[in-house]
Amino acid sequence: MIRVLFFSVLLILSSRAQIVLKDESLTGDISDDYLSPTTLTAVEGDNRVIGSLNGSNTDLDLFTLIISTGYQLQGISLVGYSTGGSIDNEGFFGVQPGSTLSREPSNSFSDPIGYVLYGYMDLGINLLPTMANGPPFWGLNPFPSGEYAFWLNETSSASTYEWSFDIVAIPEPSSTMIVVSAMSFGLLIRKRR
Repeated sequence: MIRVLFFSVLLILSSRAQIVLKDESLTGDISDDYLSPTTLTAVEGDNRVIGSLNGSNTDLDLFTLIISTGYQLQGISLVGYSTGGSIDNEGFFGVQPGSTLSREPSNSFSDPIGYVLYGYMDLGINLLPTMANGPPFWGLNPFPSGEYAFWLNETSSASTYEWSFDIVAIPEPSSTMIVVSAMSFGLLIRKRR
């Protein structure tokens, strides 16, 4: 009985929606213009952005992720990655608050930006804490509702990527209540035995 209840709770918690916000292979290239990035509005659940970079400074993927009031961004994970380069090849993924980057992307970008260098070793890991570690976020995690400008760049080898943006409602009492109730119920049954 306890196992059935436990697995039921896990099933409920893992049944979050998976939404593809943008897939370049289906809907065209993500913007290269920092003044007019592709606009994506996130919804509750697992929001995916899928694309490719040709391995040059001229192919950038720039997008604005809008997180609606009452929601927050609690995780950013690389869930798919391939490259024609070596196994230790890395791409650049940066973020700033606002609807656009503060200046044109370049190797000498001097404004504060949260970022991570990513590759195969980062598959499945929540990289939001690393991206938010320094300026301009100073450890802000999760990100509250608002607009965030993202910049993807690969300068050495062509690559494909799939990013997951985990959006949750604020607060999320139902999931917590289910887990606490299940644990309390389990303890009660165990105590009676």
